[in-house]
Amino acid sequence: MAVAAGTYEECISFDGKDITVVGTDGSGSTVIDAGGRCETAVTLSEGETATLQGFTITNESDRAIRSVGATLEIDDIAVIDSGTVTADGTALLVEGGVVTVRDSSFDNNYADRGTVHVTAGGELIVDGCSFTSNGAYYGGAIYFAYDSSTGASAGTITNSVFSGNTSYYDGSALYLDQYATVTSQGNTYDSQSGTYNMGAGAYLYSYASLRSTDDTWSNNVAGRSDSYPGGALYLYLGAELTVDGSSFDANSASSGGAFYGVYDNVVDIRNSSFTDNGATEGGGAIRMYMYADLTIADTDFSGNSTSLGSGGDLYIHSLDHLEITGSTFTDSTADTHGGSMYLGATSTTATISSSTFTNSSATSGDGGAIHVSTHSDLSLDGVDFHNTSAYGDGGAIHASLYVDLSLDDVVIDGATSVTGSGGGIYYDPQDEHVYDLTITDSHITECSAGLDGGAIYAEGADQLTISGSTLSDNSAASDRYGGALFAHGTDSLEIRTTEFCNNSARYGGGAYAIFTSSVDTWENNIFQENVAAHYGGALYLGADYYNDLTNNTFVGNEANYQG
Repeated sequence: MAVAAGTYEECISFDGKDITVVGTDGSGSTVIDAGGRCETAVTLSEGETATLQGFTITNESDRAIRSVGATLEIDDIAVIDSGTVTADGTALLVEGGVVTVRDSSFDNNYADRGTVHVTAGGELIVDGCSFTSNGAYYGGAIYFAYDSSTGASAGTITNSVFSGNTSYYDGSALYLDQYATVTSQGNTYDSQSGTYNMGAGAYLYSYASLRSTDDTWSNNVAGRSDSYPGGALYLYLGAELTVDGSSFDANSASSGGAFYGVYDNVVDIRNSSFTDNGATEGGGAIRMYMYADLTIADTDFSGNSTSLGSGGDLYIHSLDHLEITGSTFTDSTADTHGGSMYLGATSTTATISSSTFTNSSATSGDGGAIHVSTHSDLSLDGVDFHNTSAYGDGGAIHASLYVDLSLDDVVIDGATSVTGSGGGIYYDPQDEHVYDLTITDSHITECSAGLDGGAIYAEGADQLTISGSTLSDNSAASDRYGGALFAHGTDSLEIRTTEFCNNSARYGGGAYAIFTSSVDTWENNIFQENVAAHYGGALYLGADYYNDLTNNTFVGNEANYQG
């Protein structure tokens, strides 16, 4: 059926007919204006197979389009200024069936739950559309609902733009109710916001699933004045998120500037970027809690920050699994602990491999790049740290409270603890002789501490092992201890095939070890041109009753007094 250009002040029902209705001159010239005369401007209620094309539709009453069990194709449709906040799906209500929307726009519509609302197990396919300045209590643009009798709804969204949508509560662009499954590819979600809003870009309720591929999530703000979590995304109980090739830029929230997840989430992020996201309380880019599983691969984090909390890039607590590989973390800032990452209470060993941390800082706390604590074992393999700093302890890494820490093939250079100890690494599990610090084939250079341990500060380890490594050009404060290494109260200390070169301190220019409990082994090491302003140019060993020094080389070390 062909419809000429003009404005038609009426309501239309397809009445079970499988037909195509086309505005011949397109949506810019052909208008259906229900004008509040009926509940729905265009109705399909009998499972039709139909096409609607080339119209602008508006209805100041309840809704523009309703599709019940139909297979409906929508093309070049503009839905504007429709609905009230007491109805769902005021622009488009999909009750079962499959609705495909292409090259259409939805602007300035208002609803209770989603100006586009998908329910009764319906499926929505969107391609090449725009959603602008729509508003709802939940799901400002699209709400994917769950129905106890018909199950979850589903959607596929591609090549579309969501801009300036709002919700009073959650999910200003998308709201995924229980078990909803949505695939998003090549879309832009920009400048969504809300009042009491979590997940301004998308809110995932219990066991919902979102796959985001090649999307852009930018400038989304959670809650009024960043007072709620999850700037772009919020994940609740059991929700799953897969991200590949997407970017998260300049999103903001109270915590989790880009996204926030809580309770049993499964998140996999690959080939993506997080840039200039911000949070006030913690997790400038990502914050996750409670029994979750997080995998990050080949992803770049840059310029993320938290103004009052910890974890400039990531704040991770009580996770079941954390694995990061092939990723970069650059120019991140946290006010308190973990300039890039705060990690606490993981139930398995967290692993970071083949990754780089550069120019991250904890401006008033500990752990310039990483702060790890509270039963959170951490393994680093092939990780580089460059020019990281902490105001307190641990210029690159701060590990405390019941933590095993291992480093293999790690580089730390130019790290600084401004007023504290451990220019590169600070380790204090605070439960003596239970937890281990292991460093293998690593290089810690040009690090400095405001107090002790220019490269490494280790307190109370059960086993402190350093092998095949280089500690060079590090310094403790001029009146303090351990230019490269400060070790106190360890149960067992083994230092093998390691070079201590050109380090400096007042006591123990190369290394300072005191009050260790069992046999300390120093074997096949090189101490060269280390300087102590007072005692022990290469080594200061105090109150260590069992020291075994075998086949070490000492060249050109200096002390003003003894050693």
